[in-house]
Amino acid sequence: MQATAPHDTSGAQKALARLLSRLDRSRFEPSVACLYHGDRAVAQEIRALGIRVADLAMTAKWRWDAFWRLYRLLPRERPALLHT
Repeated sequence: MQATAPHDTSGAQKALARLLSRLDRSRFEPSVACLYHGDRAVAQEIRALGIRVADLAMTAKWRWDAFWRLYRLLPRERPALLHT
């Protein structure tokens, strides 16, 4: 989840939070990976729903180490669906 300012949240993040809050948890076990800003309000809202949020700690564009962390996370999570 990327926000342009500390108190600004884009529509995509808000839509994700709404989707996750309405997801049938008896059928789905969602988790979220943020490239950066995993401590912002929307990530906290998602955590409050009991959903895991992994912050990949990307500090600048093209930080390949963040993509490496995502690459290592995927086999552990084994997602049936990956929404980007």
